[in-house]
This record gives sequence, C-alpha cells and structure tokens, in this order.
Amino acid sequence: MSIAYLCLAAFWLVTAAWAAYGTAARAKAVRAQAGTTEPVPLEKETGPAPLHILELAWMHGGPGRVVDTAVAAMHRDGTLRITRKGKVHLPHGSWARTDVENAVRRAHAEAGRGTSPSMTALRARATARPEVLAIGDDLARRGLSYTRRQRKRFLFGRRVLWLLRWLPLPWIVLFGIDHYLLKVGNLLFAVLLALSAYAAHRVRARVLPPPGALTPGAQELERRTRQEAAPTAPTTPTTPTTTPVTAGVGASVAAGLGLSALVALALDGAESVADEELREQLAATAEGSTTGSALADFFTGGWGGDASSGTSWSCGSSGDSSSSDSNSGDSGGCSSGSSCGSSCGSSCGSSCGGSSD
Repeated sequence: MSIAYLCLAAFWLVTAAWAAYGTAARAKAVRAQAGTTEPVPLEKETGPAPLHILELAWMHGGPGRVVDTAVAAMHRDGTLRITRKGKVHLPHGSWARTDVENAVRRAHAEAGRGTSPSMTALRARATARPEVLAIGDDLARRGLSYTRRQRKRFLFGRRVLWLLRWLPLPWIVLFGIDHYLLKVGNLLFAVLLALSAYAAHRVRARVLPPPGALTPGAQELERRTRQEAAPTAPTTPTTPTTTPVTAGVGASVAAGLGLSALVALALDGAESVADEELREQLAATAEGSTTGSALADFFTGGWGGDASSGTSWSCGSSGDSSSSDSNSGDSGGCSSGSSCGSSCGSSCGSSCGGSSD
C-alpha cells in the first residue's frame, strides 16, 4: 500500500507542476504586455500587408499564416503570381516592399534562377527566414505570443495530463478486484485515485494552455479587432453567393483582397479569401505544410492551431533565450547567410529578387 500511495502522490505532484507552469506562462505574458493593446486599423487601403496585420497572422497561425498574408497582398498587387498548378512566379520589375515580402522573394531565389518553386516549397523556406521569425520574437517579448519552447511544453504537458486523466480508472478497477472497497482505507484510496483523474482533467481543460493558445493580450486584441470590423459589414452581400463569408468578422472582410480581407485572412485563415483560386492554393499549401507524423509532433511540437494555421514550428519559430524564455536561443530558424538544415528544405542564401517566368 505504501508504494501505491507514493505513486498517487507522484500523480498529484505532476498535475500540480503542470498547473503551476500554465499559470506562470500566462502571468509572464501578462507582465510582458506593455500598455493597452489597440486593435488593428481597418481603413481601406492597398499596398503590402502592414506589420500589425502580419503580427495578427502570427498570433493566429504562426509563421505560415504570416507568409500566406504577405503572399495574398503580393498576389493582389501583381508582384507575385500563382499558377493553377501551384507554381509561384515573380514578374520582372517587381520588388519587395516589406521585410516579409523580401523573405518571400529570397525563398523564391533559393529555388534557383529560372525555376518557379511550388507554393508549398516557397512557404516552407520563407517561414524559416529571419525576417519572418523576428515578428514572433517581438510579439513574445511584448506578451502577445507564447514562445516555441513554451508551446512545446504545453503540448507535452497536455499529453501527460491526458494519460494521468485516464490511467487511474483501470487502476481503480484492478484495486477493487484485489481489495475490499468497503473498508475505509481502501475506499479512501479509491476516492483519491478518482480525484487525481479529475484534477488532471481540470488542469488540462482550464489551466494549461493548448499549443496554439493565444496569450491574454492577444485574446483581447482579437476581440477588439473583431468588434472594430463587425460594424463595417454591409446589409447586402457585395460578393457572389459562392463566396465564403468569414463568420466572426463580417461580409465586407471577405470581399476582395483589401486591407480588411487581409485582416480576415490573418484571423481565420485561407477560408476567408474571396478569390476562389487563391483560396484553394493557400488552403492546399497550409494542409501540405503540416507535419504528417503525430509521433514526430509529440517530440518536436507544432503550432497546434486550426487546419489552416500553417506550418509546424519544428523549424522556423521563435524560441527562448537562456535567461527569460524570450526568443532567440531556441529559434530553430536560420540567420542570414546560414543553413537551415534538412528539415527546412534548403539553405538561406543571401540572394534576392525573382526568377524569370
């Protein structure tokens, strides 16, 4: 019996440790958040995706969503073309207007001169670029995103808690077979086992964030952004009946690829894009960029968002510094001129510009 109680105590200690970690991670993000978070402005404008929209994309879909948003803006303005077969072309005379667009063009150049990479390959390379990773680094510093290391721990902790939630149940059955449960000591032990399973369930459901969770500051920013966007919805649809409408933002957001539509893409992914061909390409790319092995995700961690959230964070994400879980020490990305490693597909060359069509 003493060994059984030691095991039970270990169950409670592990559950309490993950509860403390989840609480501390949230508290740290709240402390890091400076000032009041303002919603992104939704005035009508064209041009590249602004930084505040790219930050919104990172919060909801990681580096993959950032690249998707930049590519959508480039596609709208004609500085990038995607064929029906998913090949990416950079027209002659086009140029990068932002750091993230520069990352997309550099990723295109890595495929080789005269070569048009697939959207999936381009996305995988671009998400590992330091220009993209810098967005996540800055958001984590400001308490608007969890770091990659934290997300990996959330993933691992939730799977441990899932095991602790169900393991006591067969233990109670076996214990009841071998012991007389109406005896006070045995009944007390069985009750403690059941309570340990419930505690693990509650910590997993309410305390330890999922890998794709938003920080409290990011949740507030999303809420205020959607409130800002909601009154702009027209009373009559302005798009064809076949155009999907973003549920939480409003019909006007799904119309075209203006600034409001980029906000919808950042918040809700490719399904919010009105352009059917672009929507299908972005959705297929996001699906193809996710990792295919659940076992690999268990050890490496992933973004853990929705189906359109994009790419795994096994390479190309913000990590933690050795002193404060801020974002450089475990980044998994590559600095300019260095190699990304085999998991990211190709080296991060310093050449820029588009290839010929």
